[in-house]
Amino acid sequence: KGLVLPDFDREGRMRGKLQAGVTRRLDDQNIEFLGVKFTTFTVETEKPDLEISMDKSVFNLKTQVLTSNVRSTVKRADFEVAGDTMKFEMVTRLGSLEGNVRMVVRGKARTPEDEPK
Repeated sequence: KGLVLPDFDREGRMRGKLQAGVTRRLDDQNIEFLGVKFTTFTVETEKPDLEISMDKSVFNLKTQVLTSNVRSTVKRADFEVAGDTMKFEMVTRLGSLEGNVRMVVRGKARTPEDEPK
C-alpha cells in the first residue's frame, strides 16, 4: 500500500514518479497497480509535465510497459485526453489510448481576426 517509485535518468534528474494505492505481484514479470498516478517531468527543469491516472494497471518488468484495460486519463497544462485502454512504454515515453478517446484542448480561443495573413 502507498507505493512510490521515482525514475531518474543517468545524470540523476527526475524523469518520472509512479504512485500507487495498492501494489500486487501477479507473477515473475507482472505487477498490478490499483489507484495509479504516474507523473512525468521535463528533464531540463525537473518540473511536472504529464500526469497519467489509471484506476487499475499492470506493469511488465521485462518489457517496461504499463498497460490498463480500464478508462485512463492523461493531463497536461494545455490538454486532457482519456480513453478506455492505455499502453505506456516507460523507456521510450510513448503512450497510446484506444476506445472512446476524448480530448479537451485548453488555450486561447481563435477567431478569424487572429489567423495569420
